[in-house]
Amino acid sequence: MSAAATGVGWRDVVELVRAPAALSVPGDVLAGATAAGTLGPRTAALAAASVCLYWAGMAANDWADRELDARERPERPIPSGTNSSRRADVSSTVIDPTRGWSAPASAPGPPATSSARSSGPGSHHSRKPVQSRAAAIAA
Repeated sequence: MSAAATGVGWRDVVELVRAPAALSVPGDVLAGATAAGTLGPRTAALAAASVCLYWAGMAANDWADRELDARERPERPIPSGTNSSRRADVSSTVIDPTRGWSAPASAPGPPATSSARSSGPGSHHSRKPVQSRAAAIAA
């Protein structure tokens, strides 16, 4: 079945996952394996798996930030209309089927993919610090 018949625009998916940016990922795996003295036959598979996780994370991040991006970065893949939020969600799940194992999709609150975002200096996310349960009870 052709890409046109399935409705999948491969160029759009490449843009969504920022495929060229993943070129640095295998180098990180090789450097780590070399430093650890474990460079071997499985290193290529680990590098490929790392690229897949990177791509899935890019698509999941665009899905999680779609409302913020619509306001602050309208040129990004979902707000610009080159990709849909459904394509981002499906792409990230197909590339990394384990995405979502940490929390069911129907769980209340933000999706699991957004919890790892930085809120430090230089981040576009501004969130109030979360008070721990023990601190809340003590207060």
